[in-house]
Amino acid sequence: MHNSYYYIRQVSAALVGRLVGRRLDAAFTQDRDELVLTFLSDNDLFFVRAVLKNDFVCLTFPAVFHRARKNSVELFAALNGLAVTGIVQYENDRSFAVKFENDRLLLFKLHGNRANVLLYTGDTVAELFQNNIAADWELRPDSLHRPLDPTFDDFVRSGCRPAVVYPTLGKLPLAWLEQDGFAGFSPETQWQRLQNLLETLAHPSAFYVTRPPGFALPELSLLPFDEVGKAQWQGDDPLEAANQFYGRRAREDTFAREQGQALAKLEKRRKQTENYLAKTYEKLDALLAEARHEQTANILVAKLHQIPEGDELTGTNRHLAAVQTAQDLKTLRNYLKDNSLSDTETVPQPQDLFRRYEHMGFEILVGKNAKNNDLLTREYAWKEDLWLHAKDVSGSHVVVKYQSGKPFPEPVVERAAQLAAFFSKRKHDTLCPVTVTPRKYVRKAKGLPDGAVIVDKEKVVLVEPRE
Repeated sequence: MHNSYYYIRQVSAALVGRLVGRRLDAAFTQDRDELVLTFLSDNDLFFVRAVLKNDFVCLTFPAVFHRARKNSVELFAALNGLAVTGIVQYENDRSFAVKFENDRLLLFKLHGNRANVLLYTGDTVAELFQNNIAADWELRPDSLHRPLDPTFDDFVRSGCRPAVVYPTLGKLPLAWLEQDGFAGFSPETQWQRLQNLLETLAHPSAFYVTRPPGFALPELSLLPFDEVGKAQWQGDDPLEAANQFYGRRAREDTFAREQGQALAKLEKRRKQTENYLAKTYEKLDALLAEARHEQTANILVAKLHQIPEGDELTGTNRHLAAVQTAQDLKTLRNYLKDNSLSDTETVPQPQDLFRRYEHMGFEILVGKNAKNNDLLTREYAWKEDLWLHAKDVSGSHVVVKYQSGKPFPEPVVERAAQLAAFFSKRKHDTLCPVTVTPRKYVRKAKGLPDGAVIVDKEKVVLVEPRE
């Protein structure tokens, strides 16, 4: 239900409190099917990411989003700096709009493979995210309101089919009705149960990420299917539900893709080996047919079990079975790595290598030891990032990740300095001096031990060590 009218209605209602009063700070894309918007209020950033693929449409609201330094394109420049004045939810439609001052409107049309984001000035389309959907240039927002108020008689005339009278339901609510034995009730009882379902969808008690019976992938649900199969996540925030759903769905999609690639590679290897062995046996048969080669053929037959390709075929079949039965991405990747079957090494993510904190939308990374400090500063910090370290004592390197066009707020610098002080030999001091400088002023001279650097330019702040 992540892309159903009933869930989108919950999202748009939640965005009223999150967006109204904020100003659009940036709108950009670094993937042709993904739009990212950042909204600013008192140095606090709120991110909206719209994934608009042909086969998957989803909104997420990440706490932190790192913009790429390359292949990033600015969009909707006319909205920069404008304040959000309201949110519009279109009736019975998978669309909502963010209203801005100056009579500007940003419409999120989440219509499956025709999903798009449209910028309006008044009622006129000024810019499209997906320019290939030509019909959107003529779309008028008010046309998206779709009144829907069927009666019991309408339901009976439809043959008591919920999807006919309420086309907004979608697969999950229909599966819910089927699970409830809907088909076995009288039309009057069916109608009442259908109204009860609509009331639950309008006022859900919780949001669930679950895998209902008959569904191959995790689903975001407003209905508690966990009564049948335990929910993977449950909460009362529709925006966090989107994040939880997207993370799990992305991992499963990645797992399915990498498993498929590994299986295809192993199947190709098996066929090649089988073809090689088939040709080898043909040659042996030909040799045996010739008397003058009988002695040579007998020797070859005696040694056949030693042919490396035979061992390879056994190993390939073993790998195929292991890959087919892998249940999760970690198990699959570990098996492929341990058996030298990976085409490329998986790039470790910062959150897997360093201590990670977040403050006011800024990501703070903290080294764990001397070698880890070098890794953080030399390979995971860019010149615009902010670098901190407790002065004149050993301790962790701390990096605050830069956000394009944003100064580092003083509370963020203070928070990072407190972490640098805490993860140092001054952690028990009342106050600790901490070096603060852009990463570009930090260098590693030849011969310096692990974790040791030279700082060419610095500012020093005094903070209380705190984690």
